[in-house]
Amino acid sequence: HKVVLFFQYFCLIGYWYCITYASGNMFFVFFLPRVVYFITLFSIPALAYSCRSPRVFHHIAHAILPTLFLLNGPTSVAPISFFASWALIVNDIIHAQEFTHASWFIIPAIVRFLGLGLFFSTGHHTTITSLQIWASSIGTTGFQQILHGILLWINTFTGPILSTIALIHILWKTNIPQTLLANEKAQVKLDYRFGDIRMVRLNQVTQIISHFGISILFYIFLHAVPTLVTILFVTLERRHLMTFAIFAPKLIFDVCYLATMLITLFLCIILLYHSWEQFLIRPIVDEPDIFQILSPKLSPRRNDKKSS
Repeated sequence: HKVVLFFQYFCLIGYWYCITYASGNMFFVFFLPRVVYFITLFSIPALAYSCRSPRVFHHIAHAILPTLFLLNGPTSVAPISFFASWALIVNDIIHAQEFTHASWFIIPAIVRFLGLGLFFSTGHHTTITSLQIWASSIGTTGFQQILHGILLWINTFTGPILSTIALIHILWKTNIPQTLLANEKAQVKLDYRFGDIRMVRLNQVTQIISHFGISILFYIFLHAVPTLVTILFVTLERRHLMTFAIFAPKLIFDVCYLATMLITLFLCIILLYHSWEQFLIRPIVDEPDIFQILSPKLSPRRNDKKSS
């Protein structure tokens, strides 16, 4: 994975060099972006299928970053790196502290405003004239309506894509291990003694889903409220002279921003279930000592071996 990622960045830097200093060599101008697209396109399903750990979203974010850098240009390196740095800081702070009820709302709020800041810091605005049309022609020849539309969409809405992936990654790493260990002391030893962990697993999954559900619903709420307010203003000011110059473009961008977030969130939830599927449906006979991995000192099997 590291070698492939290094090769992607090598192609990315080579493309920027060609368009800046070697504009006459059109072969590399069209070939190198396609290599980056190809690697990203096949890295995401490969990682989703093979990596079943809390770091799956971390790897996917690394896989799509070269494409996002490519579509947003060299000036996007600083704001995207700034967003990634703050996301890592938030992840470390929340992970080091106890996951309280307030964290269910603090994490989505921070990630939401980081994603909104990334939208504006990459040179985008809620106006049609701010669309970076040049991004849709990177690595393409001729006019391909669907492909150009997809590339322009990714270029414009990089913020909600990265922020949604960052939110799921932070919630995954922070919520699941603490939920498992919280139930361990109270119930696992008793249930392991009778050889049945189905009830423990059900309690754990219920708590995980409830924690994720609250945070995700609040994250959707933070995106939906501005869109509803914009709809209200467009409705009230529908006879205003500047409706189609100011309010209507703002509504289009808010709806597209919300739609991009929902699509990314839906795909992340599918990947989340796939990554955690083994824990949910694995037979009891082949049950590994997951608590030995998370907390060796409190593992019931280790205590049973010592007592025997």
